[in-house]
Amino acid sequence: MPFKIKEAFIFEGGSYQKVNNEIYFAFRQKISCDAATFKLVDNRECYKTVFKDKNHVYYKGEIVIDADPNTFHFLENCINENKRPRYVDCDIHYYAKDKNHAYFVNSPFEIKKIKTKDIEGFDFKVINAEGYAFDKNYIYYKGKRKKKE
Repeated sequence: MPFKIKEAFIFEGGSYQKVNNEIYFAFRQKISCDAATFKLVDNRECYKTVFKDKNHVYYKGEIVIDADPNTFHFLENCINENKRPRYVDCDIHYYAKDKNHAYFVNSPFEIKKIKTKDIEGFDFKVINAEGYAFDKNYIYYKGKRKKKE
């Protein structure tokens, strides 16, 4: 470990640590980021795996390619427990978007970019206790696209 735990500020969720002006992932991997602006995207994400700074969005210590940190956010209808009923895997499966792309976040395992031509209309709903994202042409289940029926 490149630092003593008592020297570290441990971010909510425990995956990231700040020591002096440096950010680490999992107590070992130094992250090249802007430490002054580094923060959790949304504390309602159960596992606290998605962070950002003024330049990038990060997932498990890696930059999420092409993600815009200024507009990246979890879909309110997905992350806000007061706006939707519970759904299967609601503590680990989330949808997010920024001004250019949509994302499926499987918190412990991956973040996946979703190709949609309707970023403005990309949203979330619960159907029969399962969580789905949708746009004007497609529905997405666990990040996989299916044509609307």
